[in-house]
Amino acid sequence: MLGPKADEIPEDYDAFAPDPPFRGRRNPARLWTMLAIAAAVLMLGAVAAISYFGVPVFGGANAASKALVIQSTRKPDRTTLESGNELLTVYGRVVNKTDAPQRVPPIKAELIDPQRRVVYSWEISAPVAELPPRGKTNFNSAVMDVPRGAKRLRLDFSKPAF
Repeated sequence: MLGPKADEIPEDYDAFAPDPPFRGRRNPARLWTMLAIAAAVLMLGAVAAISYFGVPVFGGANAASKALVIQSTRKPDRTTLESGNELLTVYGRVVNKTDAPQRVPPIKAELIDPQRRVVYSWEISAPVAELPPRGKTNFNSAVMDVPRGAKRLRLDFSKPAF
């Protein structure tokens, strides 16, 4: 026979009561809801950090921009064509300052007005895929009908798209 003997049973004994070290049932829906809320808070924090600080660059263009240098070889040239359109031509050189080969990213060209605002920008394809150690390569680019308000040209490497 299982359980206590009849003479050992206390008066307040209930045969149908749960055992004394009773554990409540877990609610899996509540647990999943808390996990979903925690994940949403983490994702919103990541979106806020990316929008504030920008997309992180691991190696990529940041590392290349320290190893590679853009030099302007001539003043940008504005020419009015017979059609009446104006052509802006940009000349430059990319130099590898390291003793290792470097991948060359595309070049971003921006025209800046006197108030330091970007009034026009375009991307120049990389002249070569990779520069050898201490190597140099020339590039040029021409665009038509750029705004006349631009007073300065800024050349920089484009950031990689994720």
